[in-house]
Amino acid sequence: MTYDGASTLLVILYAMTSCFAGIAVYHGESDPSKTRNKLIAIPNASSSTPNYDGDIVFRNSIYSRLIKVKFFLTKHCALLSGIGQGFYIIYRHYSGLPISSVSEKAFAFNLFAILSGAMRIWCYQTLKKSFTFGLKVSEDQKLITTGPYRYLAHPSYTAMLISAWTLAGALMGPYNAFLDGLSTRPFVNSTFLKVIGLDNLHSVFLTVNLTISAYVIVVFTSLLLLFRIPNEEAMMKAHFGKRYDDFLSERWRLIPFIY
Repeated sequence: MTYDGASTLLVILYAMTSCFAGIAVYHGESDPSKTRNKLIAIPNASSSTPNYDGDIVFRNSIYSRLIKVKFFLTKHCALLSGIGQGFYIIYRHYSGLPISSVSEKAFAFNLFAILSGAMRIWCYQTLKKSFTFGLKVSEDQKLITTGPYRYLAHPSYTAMLISAWTLAGALMGPYNAFLDGLSTRPFVNSTFLKVIGLDNLHSVFLTVNLTISAYVIVVFTSLLLLFRIPNEEAMMKAHFGKRYDDFLSERWRLIPFIY
C-alpha cells in the first residue's frame, strides 16, 4: 500500500496537535507548586501564610469538591483523549482509512487548547511563588504587572476558560477522532434508548464526553464568576489598596474588549 506524502504529513500534523493539546491542558490544570516537572514547577508559597478567610470556593466543602473533581476530570480526560486520538489518527491512516471530515475543526480546537496551556504556564512562571490554588497573600507580596498581567487582570483564568471550552470541541466533544471508528448500529433493542439516542456506541461515547465537558464548563465558569474573581479582588484590594484599584482600571479582567 502506498501513501500520499501530503496526506501523510497532514495526518502527522493532526496527530501531533492532538497529543500536544492533551499535554498542554494537563499541565495547565496542574498545581505548579506541587510538581517536579521543570516545565511548570515554581517555588512553594510560604506555608506560614494563612489562606484568605473570604475564599468561598475552597472553604466551602461542596464547592471545594466540585472544583477538585473539575480539575481531575479536565487533567486526565484531556491527557488520555489527546494522546489516544493522536495514535488513533495515525492508526487509521496506515490502515487505509480516510482522514476524518472533522479533522480541520478538531485541529482548530486543539490549537486553542495548546494556547491555553501555554498561557497558563506563562502565568505560572510570571507569578512564581505568588501563585497559589487557594487564595492567600503574604506580607511581602508584590503586585505583579508584568508578563500576561500587563494585559489582563486574570489571565490565568482566561487560559482556563479557553481550556474548558476546547474540551467540548475535539478533546471531549463532537470532533473527537474516536467517533469515526464507533458504530452507529444499535447494540440493544430498546425503544427508550432509541428515543433518547443512546442505543449505539457512537452516541453513548459522545454523550459521556459532552456530559464531562458540560460539567467542567458549568462548574468552573459559575464558581469563577460568582465567587473566585470577586473574592480574589476583595483580598487584593484589602492588601494593596488603591494600587490594585488602579491595576484593575488599566486592563480588562478576562476577555479583551468584553470583560
